[in-house]
Amino acid sequence: MIEFIFLLVGFVIGAAFYRGWLIYKRFQRIKMLATYAQDVLDELKSKIINASVEVHNDQFFFYSRETKEFLLQGKNYEEIVAKIKTKYPGKHFNVTEKELDLIKSISS
Repeated sequence: MIEFIFLLVGFVIGAAFYRGWLIYKRFQRIKMLATYAQDVLDELKSKIINASVEVHNDQFFFYSRETKEFLLQGKNYEEIVAKIKTKYPGKHFNVTEKELDLIKSISS
């Protein structure tokens, strides 16, 4: 009878250690995925420029939202896209939907 109790206690302890190991492995995988997700997010952030748009005399002026630094200017949507590709290769400008609609409506 005592052997059965020892066997049962050993099984419970072994199962607890195994469960703990599984939880630890899952935690490691979650941590790895979180690191990967952060790396992808950082890469995406490095490719996006948050810009604000001002219109003066039929010209669009783009400024950085963070630093208020002048980025570029253009007369219409096509010219702006060409300048972005030339001056900021591999980057994308993020403007509000309202600003984008304004650019497209005045350009057409």
